[in-house]
Amino acid sequence: MGILEASGKLWRNYDEQYQDAYAEAWLKTLEYFYRRYRDYNPQQAHVATWLNFRLKNE
Repeated sequence: MGILEASGKLWRNYDEQYQDAYAEAWLKTLEYFYRRYRDYNPQQAHVATWLNFRLKNE
């Protein structure tokens, strides 16, 4: 997960008024990932795409 974060491929919201909401969404996305990483299918999308979808819609 740290490598993915450092890659710069994960969506990031830089708007200051939404920093708390982004932090909460990020934590929920991490929890989702750790509970469902076995459901990830590399033939459907890159892991960053999978997490970005979840993060943006959280």
